[in-house]
Amino acid sequence: MNIKRAFEKDKNIGFVTPATTTNCIIWQWCDFTLCSINNMLMWWMSIERHLLIFHSHLFDTSKRRWLLHYIPLLALGIYIAGFYAMVIFLYPCEPQPDYFSVLCGLPCFSLESYWRGLP
Repeated sequence: MNIKRAFEKDKNIGFVTPATTTNCIIWQWCDFTLCSINNMLMWWMSIERHLLIFHSHLFDTSKRRWLLHYIPLLALGIYIAGFYAMVIFLYPCEPQPDYFSVLCGLPCFSLESYWRGLP
């Protein structure tokens, strides 16, 4: 048996381990937060690329670089992490994790009709 095969054997066992609600909630928060931050970074990089190509003078000083590069990235990252922390950890519902599905099913906030109506 080759080494790759030995590691693949237990990789997809079909259920979440450890099967706890806390593990599922943390997994959901990490997944939703990291995917949203990834989308936000792509969005911000496209805007920043436009600014660097057509308005490069905006990044001449250190103060402007902080204002137009670092602060928006930090602010958006903190906002996204905070938003998902509130709607996943603090949402008033009793989670019903399904330990045999990806992300243990969907978080409570996404199952409410109010959130499904948002664009």
